[in-house]
Amino acid sequence: MKLTGSIFLTLALAAVAPWTSVHALLDCLDEAPATVYEATDMSPQNMDYDAANKMFIAHSGWYNDQLVHYYKFRIFAPGTYSGLIAPGSTAADVPLQKMYVVTTDGTLTGSVGSPVIQYHTADGNSYSDFMEIVFVDAPAGYAADSFKSEADVLDSGATLTESGIILNIPVVPTGSTLEHPHDKGTMAPIDPTIVWYRCQPITTYIFEVTDQSAADYFADTRTEDPTDFAFAIPVVNFASKDGGVRAIPLRHVNQFS
Repeated sequence: MKLTGSIFLTLALAAVAPWTSVHALLDCLDEAPATVYEATDMSPQNMDYDAANKMFIAHSGWYNDQLVHYYKFRIFAPGTYSGLIAPGSTAADVPLQKMYVVTTDGTLTGSVGSPVIQYHTADGNSYSDFMEIVFVDAPAGYAADSFKSEADVLDSGATLTESGIILNIPVVPTGSTLEHPHDKGTMAPIDPTIVWYRCQPITTYIFEVTDQSAADYFADTRTEDPTDFAFAIPVVNFASKDGGVRAIPLRHVNQFS
């Protein structure tokens, strides 16, 4: 029986990419974890998610004398980030995480396959909606989506380059949608961005970014006019790699005007 197991493992490894390690294979999950929005107990964290219709509710409010519309996603508060966020905390205490983008030329233009994220809402205090793009040099012969986890990326030995580009890209339930701010109950013209987390496809939505190249790269998620201010991806200097998140006013949190 031990010999059979050894043969099975050898055959399995022979069928995957040469840079995939046993550690990376063991890191894979059988299914995607549930998000914080799918908890059965009602809380401030999930009360703005319509679970029956799998839709995030659009809210309206005022910011600098201008009507804005927005969605509520991860709440950075003592109740959700115990031990990390406490009374007196500032935006600088909000965590950042990594998003790995495999690329052939060191830019988003040369990206291959879907990004890989470091953490999921199931990872507690490590998780953040705010992610820095880390470029991964594509190994020779790389096929799109061969890397499906952070372990795949790190174990490959590929060169990593921190870009300093920060995205507001919350992880959301699979199949969830965004309510249209001006046509209640219908879907906003925004497509999700699918990423990998521990070998599972995960649904996210892209909002603010700190660099125009990221806005251009993700523009195809805006299914009507990507330049329409009402739904365009805002380029906002809301965070940096060294300084962390600087401010999260209403307008910087998933804004629609």
